[in-house]
Amino acid sequence: MKTSRVFSWGLVVLVVAALAACSSPSSSASGGSGGSSSAPAKSLVITIGDNINARDIAPALSMTAVSYTVSGVGPSTTFGPTTVTAGTATISNLETGSWTVTVNAYNGDTTPTLIGKGTAGATVSSAASTPVSISVLPVSGNGTLNLTVTWPAAQISGTPSIQATLSPAFSSPISPSAWTVNSGTGTGTYLSTANSVPTGYSTLVLNLLDSAGSKAWVVDTVRIIDQQTTSGTYALSNLNQAGGALVVNVTTNLQNPLTLSLAGTTSPYLANGSSETLTVTVVDSLGNPVTGTVTYLWYVDGVVKQTSASNSYSYTGNRGSYSNYSASIAVVAYTPSGSYGSVNVYQKVQ
Repeated sequence: MKTSRVFSWGLVVLVVAALAACSSPSSSASGGSGGSSSAPAKSLVITIGDNINARDIAPALSMTAVSYTVSGVGPSTTFGPTTVTAGTATISNLETGSWTVTVNAYNGDTTPTLIGKGTAGATVSSAASTPVSISVLPVSGNGTLNLTVTWPAAQISGTPSIQATLSPAFSSPISPSAWTVNSGTGTGTYLSTANSVPTGYSTLVLNLLDSAGSKAWVVDTVRIIDQQTTSGTYALSNLNQAGGALVVNVTTNLQNPLTLSLAGTTSPYLANGSSETLTVTVVDSLGNPVTGTVTYLWYVDGVVKQTSASNSYSYTGNRGSYSNYSASIAVVAYTPSGSYGSVNVYQKVQ
């Protein structure tokens, strides 16, 4: 069984309108400015719940929110930015009407880095308190991708090459093509142009080739963060060969937003022409089973074989002309909210 890590994002800000008695904005935390209004003054009670729950991810940047700034724009006045570290901030003396509230999330670095933003509307009135949810998402923009692939040089015939495709969740695929390959040491490296890869989650498909054809596949989930470098290293030891022994080796790759566990592989090998049923389970950052809609993409040797809501897949072993062959079987799972995860195993076929 192969298990990969978890990451989930979320921040809920509760905005509550409550009666107050003054005519210019003020804050029990900090900040607050604006003009006057003839409308009655009220207040916003803003409660921040930290649900970011950071886990290990490729960039070194800490994604744990330590502080937040809250600001608002009303019909004719503004408040903030007000710094909040925990609990509740009460912004008093606000005019009635429509307000736009913005929350920025910062990590705990010596010089705090902005890691998330969220905005929502709130109506301040004399009516009952109304909660407003603000979803704070990672800062959008571009980051840098750095990949390293290694393999046993003696198992390559001729000149090796690497083909790669990076498929972002909501944009066109990217083909990382500027690889530096050293056939003597069995290494290949790729470094994108600085801050040129769109932020978010992407599916990465890698294919190592030589003069005889494809030698190994990798499918993984990659996260790009604004102005940060995401690095991944893949040690390929399961190279398809015309002969020789092959040892199944399952490695954990980049940390992912969902935890996937894959079961059902046949040990020590799957007989050529025989079938097996593979099943994947998905849990969230708290270790709870993911409920609701999950889409699964099942890959065999880098090619999508099944896309559905089913968490199981029937694989039939076919080693072709290889005397020793390991199929790269991978699953990418994602939810409508944009959480992604992947797991990759090798099934020996003989």
